[in-house]
Amino acid sequence: MPLLEGVGEIIMEFIFEPVLYYIFSIPGAFFRFLISRLWRSKRSLESYLKDGAFYNGFVGLFGFMVIGLIIFNLN
Repeated sequence: MPLLEGVGEIIMEFIFEPVLYYIFSIPGAFFRFLISRLWRSKRSLESYLKDGAFYNGFVGLFGFMVIGLIIFNLN
């Protein structure tokens, strides 16, 4: 079965991970946009969206994790 394990790794690495980053890139750019407004930045949301999908995806994933932890601890 090692052949099937290798195929699973390829699918996860080349298909699933980029899709996850692109799913979380828009909320990540929005979180960055909201935080930048606290310091009265003049950058637009489009400029944050043009930044790398990996960076925005990481910020989006982290933001959702923080929100989830806050909601989990409220109960």
